[in-house]
Parts: sequence; structure tokens; C-alpha cells
Amino acid sequence: MIATIKLLHDQVTSLAVESHGREPQRRDWFWVLLFGAISVAELFFAGGPWVLLQGITAAALLVALPWRRKFALPIVLLASLVFFAADIAAASKDVSFELLGGIGVPLAMVSYALFRWSSLQHILIGVPVAFASMTAGSLALGERLLDTLPGMAFWFGLGALAVAMRYRATLLREREDQVRLAERHDLARELHDTVAHHVSAIAVQAQAAQFVAASNPEAAAESMKNVEELANRTIEEMRRMVGILRSDNGESRTTSPTTLLDLQDQQAMPPIKVESGLDLAELSSPISAALYRIAQESISNARRHNRNLTFIDVTARRHHDHIELEITNDGTPTARNSGSGYGLIGMQERIDALEGTFEAGPLPTTGWRTLVTIPLRGSA
Repeated sequence: MIATIKLLHDQVTSLAVESHGREPQRRDWFWVLLFGAISVAELFFAGGPWVLLQGITAAALLVALPWRRKFALPIVLLASLVFFAADIAAASKDVSFELLGGIGVPLAMVSYALFRWSSLQHILIGVPVAFASMTAGSLALGERLLDTLPGMAFWFGLGALAVAMRYRATLLREREDQVRLAERHDLARELHDTVAHHVSAIAVQAQAAQFVAASNPEAAAESMKNVEELANRTIEEMRRMVGILRSDNGESRTTSPTTLLDLQDQQAMPPIKVESGLDLAELSSPISAALYRIAQESISNARRHNRNLTFIDVTARRHHDHIELEITNDGTPTARNSGSGYGLIGMQERIDALEGTFEAGPLPTTGWRTLVTIPLRGSA
């Protein structure tokens, strides 16, 4: 019950903001020409004492029609006063003022626009004025109050349709915002996982080169060569990632390497050992990308946030219904290793999207362990 009341409250309060009515569109002028031609034809064949008044009313309403989205309330108020005055004048002559089709349909379009585009304040002003003028005009012409009910029911139905379309447009905008936000998260995650891994390796090699530059120039030169290779690899990875992000394929916006063995580097300090018999190409793109990026990010985290590292081990195992990925190291976590960075958030998001489990934390003695399980589907 409380949830229902809150939903109704949110829907009503959302009307307090105008729905950004658009400027006149090209099709609006088509409607002006169409209903203008209908009004002229009706006035030509109708005759009677109200031809001039009907013509002026139709012309004024048709001229205002293209701006109904932005100025619905003034148009509704003006039309209500004009039709009320016409009914009063007709009653004094003991005749009726006919609302021609060429005027009635544009009037319905303006009333629809009041509910569709205006704020709640404008709706609360326009609706009572319109209904009051409709009722007073009918009573002045000698009609019963019950005779006005069909007309009111029509306007209420028109208003309900407009409000429903308004909520539909709001939901569509919110859905588009969610899609854009998800794409931004994908891009941020890919940038972090790709760039951070290679840049951390570049930083390690650059520090090693500085440390041995004076005592062992050859080792320093070798480290700088590694820096160059890593920089080129980073550029290639960025180009591949940007290409995927620009593609029209919506299945996955992540890169999908074919093997985890690309991460192995026994000559690095600390050495990186990978044990995996997985062929990532046999897995779905989201799973293969998640496995590779999580292993890559875990290696980067170990380098950045641990001291006294002597190894980084990556192990991937395929079971009957899931894949298990484990990354361990024997380093001592630094004060910066709080577990609240974007890397852990990105890894958790990847695993949540695949309905898997993610654990990351210190080992009982020393070191750090990241453990991931991803369920296998029929398509994997």
C-alpha cells in the first residue's frame, strides 16, 4: 500500500515540471492547411448568422495551433472565453452556436497538448476554466447539466491519454539515460583495466632502469626497451578497444583475447606465472573478456599495492558448470590497498553482470588472493 501511494505521489509530482514542449514542427503547418480547408468548406455551405464569428474563431485557433506545445494554457483559456462568449451571444438570440469540425479537432489537439506538455500548475488552471466555460455555456443555452457529461468524459479521456503518453516519454528518456550510463561505465572500466595494467608495468620497468642506471647501463637500457615495447602494446590495445567501442555490435563492448597466457612473464620482477588450459575463443565474448581483464587488473593491483613481491600466480580452471579464476601473490599490502578503488569496482561489476561470484582479500599469512567463479551457459 505504501509503495502504491509513493508511486502515485511520484507520478503526480512529476507533472510539476513542464515536459519541454517543442517548437512548431513541419507537420503542424500541414494540419493548419488541412483544417483550414475543412473550415472554409464548412463555412461556405453552412451559412447562418454566425458565419463571421465561426470564421474568426477558426482562423484564430488555427493560427495558434502550431504553438500549442509551448503555449497550451493561454490558447485553452482564450478558446474557452471565446466559445463561452459565443454561447452567451447565441443564447441572447435564442439560437445555437455550432462548433464546426474544422474547429473542434484543433481544439481537441490543443486540449491534448495542455495535458501532454504543460506543468501541473497550468493543468490545474486550464481544466477548471475549460469545464466551467463549457458548463456555463451549455446552461445558458438551456441545456441540462447531464447533457455536458459526454463532453466532459471525452476531455477526461483525452487528458488521460495525454498523461499516459507523457509518462511513456519519461520512461523512454530514463531508459536511454540508463543505456548511456551503462556505456560510460563500460568505457571507464575498459580504460581502467587496459591502461592501468600496461602503465603500471611501464612504471615498474622505468623504476628498475633508474635504479640500475649508474651501476649497470646495459640492464637500464634493457628496461627502457621493455618500456618501449609496453608503450607500443598499450597503444595497440587502446586502438583495438576504441575500435570495439565504435562498432555497431551491441553484444559486447569489451575486448576478447584468446588466451590468458599472454599475461605470463617469467622475466618480470616479480615473475608472472599463468596456468591455464582455457581457450577463451570457445567462451562467449563477455566471459572471455571478464576473465582476461580481471586477471590483468589483479596483476596490476599486485604491482601497485604490495611490497616485497616474489611471485604472481594466475590459475584458471574449467569445471562442468563454471569457470574458476584465481590470482595470488605473496606481497605485503601497502596502506593504499584499501579495496575501494575503481579496479575492484570494475571487477565486481563484470562478475555481477555474469551472475558469478567475486572475492578479493588478504591471505591468512601473507599475500593477496582474488577468486572468481563464472557460471557456464549453454552458449559458452
